[in-house]
Amino acid sequence: MTRFPVAGVFLLGCLAGVHAQDKGKKLDGHTGPVMALVGIPGGNELASAGNDGKVYVWDLETGAKSATFDEHKGAIFALAVAPSGKLAASAGVDGAVGVWAIKDGKTKHVLDVGKDRIAALASNGDEVLASGGYDGVVRLWDVTKGTE
Repeated sequence: MTRFPVAGVFLLGCLAGVHAQDKGKKLDGHTGPVMALVGIPGGNELASAGNDGKVYVWDLETGAKSATFDEHKGAIFALAVAPSGKLAASAGVDGAVGVWAIKDGKTKHVLDVGKDRIAALASNGDEVLASGGYDGVVRLWDVTKGTE
């Protein structure tokens, strides 16, 4: 039996709305490897995170960037999107989790985990975010308050 991560399910659902004429379109903007992808609920946008420390939100119909989040100090390994499609989170080598608005890329909270890298993020609602890091700890965050 094949299993897909939650982000993969969103990504498949997101890409299902792309038309055949959009095949072959390139979303070009990162200056290094793309490390994470996540579809945004609603079907028309995709977020990509890169080794360049940037997250881009892409309009899949036009191929244009609709928002940029660039608060990280190094590679980003993980992305998560709230089910509402309003907030996203990103994390990586800098030990910080950025919570930001998908609409404009504006920072809502920066959650400081410390010096250890963050390798995974998951969201099951608009209020709770889980992060997992190289320190072997899974942390649960209150996204509305920006606290653990």
